Amino acid sequence: FPSHDTSLAVCVCARIAALSLIQTLLEIVKLKKYYVEDYRNPPTWENYTSGQRKLNYHAAFLKPLFDDWKKQGKTSPVITEVGCAFGMFLRWVNQIFPAASVSGVELTESFRRVARSLYGYVFTHEFDTSKKYDLIASYKVAEHQTNPDQELRKYALALKDDGIVTGK
Repeated sequence: FPSHDTSLAVCVCARIAALSLIQTLLEIVKLKKYYVEDYRNPPTWENYTSGQRKLNYHAAFLKPLFDDWKKQGKTSPVITEVGCAFGMFLRWVNQIFPAASVSGVELTESFRRVARSLYGYVFTHEFDTSKKYDLIASYKVAEHQTNPDQELRKYALALKDDGIVTGK
């Protein structure tokens, strides 16, 4: 700045920061709208087939954890999935632990409607921080989040003392 008045520099800097914040918030709103409305078409048989294949990986990866839970007598774990699509993973968890409390976060409206229709699940747009979770699953979601570090911190704070975050 050509002026030696530092209050002017602070004022300009504050305005630029405020404009930057407003622009960032507008971009986040636009991005969420995109994921809700336009990101992907309603699920097809291809989504179901690839989801079935992914369940084999989940089964292999989570088997030791689920076996431990069964040995401990844990019958109703609290589990959520961020980016849960139309709920195949959570449905699979409910087949292993029928009394599990499962929830999901999914932005794409068509996938949320299919989850409600197929499994009776009502998914939310936002992560529920009021619960404490045994397992938070999130697969191929971080690259779509505007602040993945803040999201991971939110998940870590929502875990039970022996809870686990799993993802890819």
